[in-house]
Amino acid sequence: MAVALQSSAVRLLVERAEAAGAQPFDDSHAPALSQVSRYLDGIPLAIELVAGRLCVQSVDDLLLRLDDHMGLYMEGNRASMPRHRTLAAALDWSVALLSPEEMRLFRRLSVFRGRFDVEAALSMVADEPDSDLSLQALIGLTEKSLISFDRSEPSARYRLLDTTRSYAAKLLMELGEKEVAIERHAMQMLDVMNAATEDLSVLTVARWNEQYAHWLDDVRFAIDQCFVRGAVKAASALSVASAPLWFHVFQLNEFRQRLALALQSLEAEQHPDSETMTWLRVALTNAILHTVGPVPEMGQVGERASAGAYASQSPILLVQARWGMCFFDVCRGDYAAGLRHAHALRDHTAAWADPIGVNLSHRMLALTSHFAGDFVAAQLHGQRALSVVGGAKRVRGNMLQVDANVASNAILARTLWIKGHPAQSHAASAEAIRSALATGQALSLCFALFGACPVAIWSGNLDQAREYVQMMIDEAEQRGLVYWNRWARCFAEGLAGMAPMLSEDRPLQKPRAWAAMEDPQKETLLTFCPDYVDDAMIARAWHGQGQWAAAEVYRAAGLRHERHGAFEEARSLYLRALALARRQGARVWEMRASISLANLLGERDDLAAARRVLDEALQGYAPQDEFPERLLAQKILASPSNS
Repeated sequence: MAVALQSSAVRLLVERAEAAGAQPFDDSHAPALSQVSRYLDGIPLAIELVAGRLCVQSVDDLLLRLDDHMGLYMEGNRASMPRHRTLAAALDWSVALLSPEEMRLFRRLSVFRGRFDVEAALSMVADEPDSDLSLQALIGLTEKSLISFDRSEPSARYRLLDTTRSYAAKLLMELGEKEVAIERHAMQMLDVMNAATEDLSVLTVARWNEQYAHWLDDVRFAIDQCFVRGAVKAASALSVASAPLWFHVFQLNEFRQRLALALQSLEAEQHPDSETMTWLRVALTNAILHTVGPVPEMGQVGERASAGAYASQSPILLVQARWGMCFFDVCRGDYAAGLRHAHALRDHTAAWADPIGVNLSHRMLALTSHFAGDFVAAQLHGQRALSVVGGAKRVRGNMLQVDANVASNAILARTLWIKGHPAQSHAASAEAIRSALATGQALSLCFALFGACPVAIWSGNLDQAREYVQMMIDEAEQRGLVYWNRWARCFAEGLAGMAPMLSEDRPLQKPRAWAAMEDPQKETLLTFCPDYVDDAMIARAWHGQGQWAAAEVYRAAGLRHERHGAFEEARSLYLRALALARRQGARVWEMRASISLANLLGERDDLAAARRVLDEALQGYAPQDEFPERLLAQKILASPSNS
């Protein structure tokens, strides 16, 4: 026996047979075991199929029956490759021993593309009157190694190997059962995805992924087969129901294309379901945002989603559609329009009185108020969002969005910094990143870094900023989140522009992607380095747009005038920046404008006026509110040249 066990094929045969319940083997069994292994050409799958029989019959009896079967098979299949003939013969031999119930289940399980659980398996023979017989059939197929069973998997432990699946699919086709099996599989996937949506509120992201991420290949297959069969409504319903899955596994580019196909196909139907179409458009709006950004297509799809939501009067759809339009406007720089959508969203959620909706309303008011330059309102709504009890749960109403607490803290981090509260800002930034990492969700991490990266750059903590920016680039590129990768590249460009003040002899070179950047990204770069200012930014500020950074735009324009010797124009722009920053409660922007104005006054030998400007700007700060601009103002006042 020791000599026989030197063969890896014999060792595998013995291990699998004993694992299936066979009695221990001794030296007398060695020749037969070696011959069985040779018959099977050492092919692991063939050995798996045969080994299970050794718990119910002797190895000599098995060898005799196998000898007869393999001889007949080889005679009739000389054109096939030897390895293929061996495996096919082993499969034929194993299947011939199945009971009718096992055979039916085996054929129908061939529609599964990946792992499946007991419930999914039994759904394929739901027409069987005796469920116990079906369960015994599943156990029997596992014992005969026609189905693999992996105890290490926490859920969905069963699967068919590719070769076995192909064999079973051929039998399914031959018996004319494919249509029924495909339809049942699609229905089962719809049930699974509906359960997945329900579980959003009770499972952590990691546990949810563990439970449902492995179904992606089956969902793909089910949707494709629905389209092949002309079952457009079923394909659309499954596309909608599976939206959380596509977002959780970050297959957003593929999902975007599938949603567009579903919409196109459903619109061609004679009586399309309007609510399903609206859900498809809501999901497509989100997928477009995270992959390609606020392109015109996103606005068009979002408008149609809003129209469908109003027609349906579904509270969830109204909130989702309005959220999409709100985000679209903010991302493309139309902050006033975004704020109007946020107020409308607040009205919807007030009538709905659901904590998820109320939380979302406050978050969007915080976001739009921030970019509209109302930092007091932005802070208020960000803090209220965090205080809504039960508002951060993941449910169908927010299933395609960033984690609620991450979003609130990210916006608060930016807002609190601009308002001159660095300690609170850093705390919010750290909490956003901590929460995002805990969720394991790439979208949430990117949004957390959307708040943390500028705070790190503004604070002058450039090592931390580089770490955050690289983290955002890695996450966005790995997950195919093109829009968030653009933001990461924007922050990277900002870091590169943090060199000492540039001069006319060494002007700043704008990035090649400048023309393609959205206004929020250009404005963000300006807050890192005033040399990014251009006429278009100044025009936006004069027309009441880009208000969150308008004070910085005026200051940057003033610096440009000052360099060209236009001191009165520069002074006027600094005063405008100062007045706007004070109205907005933007203490950091106020301090920057005060320093620029004080420097100009000092250059003009009006040191008393310069001191008054800085003294006024430094009033009202708490001891812990230390940030670079405040320290610089104090340093200027303490300088002997300003005595």
